[in-house]
Amino acid sequence: MDDNQLENFSGNKPSGKVKGISDFLLILRDRWMVSLTLALPISLYFAYNSLQVPEYYESKSSFRLIPPPAIINLQKVDREQSIQPLISKHLDGLNSADLRAQVVTKIENTPELKTEVLAPYISSGIASSVSAAISYSVAVSGEGRPRFTISATARSGKSAMIIAREVQSEYELLHKSKSNLKIESAKQTLETLLRQELDKETSIKDKMANYKIENNSPFLDDIKKDNATRKSQYQAEITKCNIENLRIQSTLDQIKSIQNKISADPSLSIEEKFESFKL
Repeated sequence: MDDNQLENFSGNKPSGKVKGISDFLLILRDRWMVSLTLALPISLYFAYNSLQVPEYYESKSSFRLIPPPAIINLQKVDREQSIQPLISKHLDGLNSADLRAQVVTKIENTPELKTEVLAPYISSGIASSVSAAISYSVAVSGEGRPRFTISATARSGKSAMIIAREVQSEYELLHKSKSNLKIESAKQTLETLLRQELDKETSIKDKMANYKIENNSPFLDDIKKDNATRKSQYQAEITKCNIENLRIQSTLDQIKSIQNKISADPSLSIEEKFESFKL
């Protein structure tokens, strides 16, 4: 290596650090193939992962809660205080495990619904159950007459619609069933109390009857009944006498009428007078 080459080599001092965006852009321009080679696989990787995320559909079903009337049994009712417990009650029912189990049972026992709900998973080669495929949430909105909204998500639009519909319909059945059970329970309780009170009344009457027999002393109720019976008998006799009095008075009036007729016409024969006395 000659002296000129040594001088040239020694004159190439190392450059300083890259500063500024312009220098970075110059490097990319000079090395764009390398940048493209690195960026393309990364972009394809993210695009592939985004395509692998399954699509989800949402369907909603809603109903309104009708508040109680403003007046019950002639007493004013504060709707704000009475409606809040109802909202909490319905929310607990809609989010209950009993309702979810009932919806799962309904879909599993209906082949058409089960096939529609599991079809997206089967087509993707994913093993799933009806319970795992059902997903829904409940929200409340509005005042006065709040609206309960059931939002169901699923892998297909039709299956989301099925889930939302079945949640609402099964909740109506569950709510009605619980209400009927409460009414039946209250009815049985009232019937039991009524039988107990009737048994107490019968027992008391038996004791009163035994006491009257043992002591030969009528009670006030017996005296009242006896007086009422006698009064009724007296009233019947009075009515009977009044009717008889009217009959006698009518007969007297007829006799007086015949007497006046005979007195007015003295030329009547005995036979005609006799015929006139026939009443």
